[in-house]
Amino acid sequence: MLSRGERAAVVHSCYRRENIKRWEIGEWVKPIAVCSRCGAEGPSWYARTDRPLCDSCHSRSRPRSIPRPPVMMRCPRCGRVKPCERTRLDGLLCRTCIRGRYTRAWEQPVRICALCGQTRPCFFAHSSRPVCVPCRRRELHPPLFPPGRPCSACGQTRKLALRVGDLAECQNCNHKRLRSKIVCAECGQTRRPSLAKPGKCEHCVGEPIRHVCRDCGAEEHNHTGGRCARCTLAEVLRRLRADGDPAAVATPEPYLNALGGGPQPSTTLKWMGRSAGYETVVELATGAREISHRALD
Repeated sequence: MLSRGERAAVVHSCYRRENIKRWEIGEWVKPIAVCSRCGAEGPSWYARTDRPLCDSCHSRSRPRSIPRPPVMMRCPRCGRVKPCERTRLDGLLCRTCIRGRYTRAWEQPVRICALCGQTRPCFFAHSSRPVCVPCRRRELHPPLFPPGRPCSACGQTRKLALRVGDLAECQNCNHKRLRSKIVCAECGQTRRPSLAKPGKCEHCVGEPIRHVCRDCGAEEHNHTGGRCARCTLAEVLRRLRADGDPAAVATPEPYLNALGGGPQPSTTLKWMGRSAGYETVVELATGAREISHRALD
């Protein structure tokens, strides 16, 4: 106990905590000055000196550690010649081994999977139902087309490309249906058949409409860039006319019109991509080859 008139020693922090409200000290604000490097006026470091710095210039002026370049050598752990970096505990190691120290610190126990029966690293290894990593992935994220399911159109077990409700369609049947047309038994229009009811169109059955040409709106199998085969062929011929010589394009113009108006545009596109004859057409349109019997022979 202290008698009246005596004062006890008080720590500076406690003294400040007791009297800070009475002092009415406001929040500290960084002083405003003109940066000596960039000339910007604002809150600055070293504002009371002759070389004040703004926050950006101050961060750029701070010394930074220069990373050591990797050393090309044989890694003492894996034995491969790779760029190695120095670690605190293991010395020089390649980056693969450095990452492996953390990713391979715990190894998953190997058990016989209860679903597939194979010996693999499994989850729930200490339970009565261990599940390997692939089977666990299929449990959490079931595939859109489970393997072994037959096609609803042909009945064969193939790689599936489309699923509508409970029905599935293989890639061959899907391409064949997208290119086919029927007279719908309900609306009477010539449209693409549906998957659920082949005698009716997709609009009447309510199936989603896929592969619609963005240029002409035709419900056909898109060829390139969201366009049907005919619109794709027209775009290729348009670019050929635009890039070619106008005087040279005028001569083979009837032939180009015949190419664009052919009955099988997809076959024409295959010929243009594989045959060397289309290269001759390009040379004629650009003026690189003269249109004569001697040049064509």
